[in-house]
Amino acid sequence: QLGKLFEEAGDAQSALAQYERASWLFPTARAWRLSASLHEQRGDADAALAAWQETTRLAPTQSRPFYRVGLLFLERGDLPRALAALAEAARLDPSNSNYRDALARARSLASDREAEGTGAADRG
Repeated sequence: QLGKLFEEAGDAQSALAQYERASWLFPTARAWRLSASLHEQRGDADAALAAWQETTRLAPTQSRPFYRVGLLFLERGDLPRALAALAEAARLDPSNSNYRDALARARSLASDREAEGTGAADRG
């Protein structure tokens, strides 16, 4: 509750401190999700990824955390991990077009990389 009050007051630093404290004292998916979202807003992709991954562990039936993990891995160019997370998000919520689109984009990138690798091997 205190973290939300700080966030509503525009004090992201204090809100984040409260969310992280709550995450460690009472490890719930909600606390980790709030922490992950604030880390993303602040541009800290490493901390956001760690918090989203913890959220997937605590709430393995929620699709959004898997989607966020997949997008963060996609931004890093880690296609195998991006594909796995996005596929899980799409499996959990097959009606979500954002999840399906992100998965299709990751598959396309993986296919392009594979084709580039095959082409380089053929030339070498």
